Amino acid sequence: MFVGKRPRGLKVKPPPATTENGGTNGAGSGNKNLSPLQRLQAEERERQRFAREYELRVEEEKKRAEREVQRVAWERSRAERRKAERLARAARSSSSSASSSPSSSSRGRAARQRRFLLGPRPRVFLEIELRQLQAKGIAEPGAVEAKGRMDFELLSDVVPRTTENFRQLCTGQNARGLHFRGCPF
Repeated sequence: MFVGKRPRGLKVKPPPATTENGGTNGAGSGNKNLSPLQRLQAEERERQRFAREYELRVEEEKKRAEREVQRVAWERSRAERRKAERLARAARSSSSSASSSPSSSSRGRAARQRRFLLGPRPRVFLEIELRQLQAKGIAEPGAVEAKGRMDFELLSDVVPRTTENFRQLCTGQNARGLHFRGCPF
């Protein structure tokens, strides 16, 4: 006998029936030996478990929806910031070009202003030796004919990536261990 309405698609698995000595009955005899009260209790436990699972699922969906709203708001604000920065840059460039003709003196002045904002330009040097040609079969390098030093001021405000690469090769601070030391040319 079944009392109450069972939710669709939900199979109730009642607790195993116990015998007088505390053990369970054989397989297949679990439902037949339950009293109506035990069936109702099993159904109630199943409904409670289902309700807990449903509440957890609903909470997770709410959290996911909140995260999505936050992500969309963040992306929207990021797009607005980028748009405002582009407009500000365009306004600065148009106002500077409208106020003075694009002459070499104004470009030079802007480059100097940019340079002072970035700080001093880095300087590197290469020490060079001119040697005699090696004779075949001799492992030692030839005698030094002349020595010199080449100084470079790197234009970090114009080509920052190239400047940094060349500086690393000159100082030997490259991540791959590359450097100009001992390189013939």
